[in-house]
Amino acid sequence: EPALRGITHETAGLLGARGAVAYVPLTPAPVAAHNPSPVFTPAELQAVWQVVEAGRQVLLSQHDTPGLLPAQVEHALIESIQLRGSSAALLVAYNKPGGFGAPDRKLLHAIAEHAGAQIDNARLHREALTRERLQTEMDLARRVQVQLLPERPPRVPGLDLFARSVPALDVGGDFFDFIAAPD
Repeated sequence: EPALRGITHETAGLLGARGAVAYVPLTPAPVAAHNPSPVFTPAELQAVWQVVEAGRQVLLSQHDTPGLLPAQVEHALIESIQLRGSSAALLVAYNKPGGFGAPDRKLLHAIAEHAGAQIDNARLHREALTRERLQTEMDLARRVQVQLLPERPPRVPGLDLFARSVPALDVGGDFFDFIAAPD
């Protein structure tokens, strides 16, 4: 989300638009970042996503598509952001005084390409942090499990006792212990 907020701020500023929104339709919960403040509802962003995903339009206006855009959005220039893999997101700039022209389309396309790299980097960083946290938790679980196992078998005259636990991965689910009985 911080990367998306920065992208929307720069998009609105570079295009001279009154606002911008970035929308990533993640499952189970989509993520949206608005600049300066939320104008699109989640349902409106989903509707715009479906229009752009179908490849029908990149420039929408209240006049041409009544009911699709929020009431306070007169016109919107929309660009798809390609992300790693087959996923995509949207970058929407809206309400530029005088409207959007061909140079704005080219600029928004360039911003979207750069934004895709930023979003991918942020996602990769988040995934690396998640992997690191999981690895730390697995190391802790492995140490706890090893501490629960006896360090060595007891000495019992006439018996040779051996035991070993080898987990398939970092942590196994098997435990053992030696318990001396009175007989």
